[in-house]
Amino acid sequence: MDGSDHTQKAKAVIEDVFRRADKNDDGALSLKEFQEFFSDGVMTTDELEELFHVIDTSKSNNLSPSELCAYFQQFSADFEPIFSLVDDLGLAISHVMKTTHSKLQSKETSGKVEKFATRFLIKEALEHVNTSGRPLESASDHLTEVAMQERSGDHGPLTVDTTEKRSGVKWHKKYQTLCSTGSSGPHGDQLGSQVDRLATLIDKLEGKVKLETVEEEEVPQGTKDTVCLIV
Repeated sequence: MDGSDHTQKAKAVIEDVFRRADKNDDGALSLKEFQEFFSDGVMTTDELEELFHVIDTSKSNNLSPSELCAYFQQFSADFEPIFSLVDDLGLAISHVMKTTHSKLQSKETSGKVEKFATRFLIKEALEHVNTSGRPLESASDHLTEVAMQERSGDHGPLTVDTTEKRSGVKWHKKYQTLCSTGSSGPHGDQLGSQVDRLATLIDKLEGKVKLETVEEEEVPQGTKDTVCLIV
């Protein structure tokens, strides 16, 4: 894949950012929309307003998609291969979800062994996707921390943890994270809904009953203990 393909996919990511920031869907970002979407706990309202006017090269007091793309593309060269791979990953996952969904609906290819293998491979795929994104998450946290320290005049060296560790977090929580943050662009919502449907189908095929965790509470003495099971 050449550089132009990477650039186009990175541009598509920024265009998706614009659509999410454009709350009233009028095709333009107002100052309020810009400040609300890009507020990161570091930039002040005044600083965001100043940046808004820098990006607004047409001096229309609104930002167009091309203006937002032009601004961020000044800094996105190093990230373009990542955005390109994320887009390809979204397409690959979408394809897998569709084919897996079809197989699970077929009695001939939806036995216990096949469903076990499907569950295992989905968990492993999610684990690897999350492991790959962990250094970026660490870098984001550190950059925010350093920016806050710089504001207070007490900043230290930036260190990025690139250690690949397997987390003990339940895989379904990772799935939720993947669907909400791991797939940007036009494929994100489709991917989330497809995985939801797949998970529901697996549950139905296995006849599972999902139990919600109930937090334990101390029961005052002299009262009867009550056990609440939500199904």
